[in-house]
Amino acid sequence: MNGILELIHQLDPLWIYLFVVLVTFGENLFPPFPGDIILVFCGYLSGAGQVNWLMLFIVAYAGSIIGFMVLHELG
Repeated sequence: MNGILELIHQLDPLWIYLFVVLVTFGENLFPPFPGDIILVFCGYLSGAGQVNWLMLFIVAYAGSIIGFMVLHELG
């Protein structure tokens, strides 16, 4: 577990933001997808100083809205 955390702490924050966008986007398209668990972990990364909390909020919000709009258009 410590190895995984060290690997994540070495990542560029841009990759974390991109992952959050993809997770929140996919969470709207495939409802059983457990995106909330990943967002809680990203909150930990924000508290640890790895990512900016405001930018994390913005990208999570944007991914969720984009996913909802795609699902709305498909419907």
